[in-house]
Amino acid sequence: MLISGDYTDRVLIRELMIDGNDELVDFSGESIDPRAVFSRYLLYVTPTILLLDSKGDEVAERQVGINTVEYYGYYLDEAIRQALEKIRHQV
Repeated sequence: MLISGDYTDRVLIRELMIDGNDELVDFSGESIDPRAVFSRYLLYVTPTILLLDSKGDEVAERQVGINTVEYYGYYLDEAIRQALEKIRHQV
């Protein structure tokens, strides 16, 4: 997704590793450990894709695991579309 450039002007993509050691800055500007992010969002399966607004609230159904590789891109694009639509109507 990052390499294609198709999502550059649509979404901000970040990959978090559950066992990563990098400190992150959360949506309130506080420093946070990656494990705390996994706890905050009750993540237990990887990969899990969250679609979040600028406050860190989920704005579309999370994508948990990969059930059907053939349809994964479609489901992800649909979730992104729904998230963007919701975010646009928040303003």
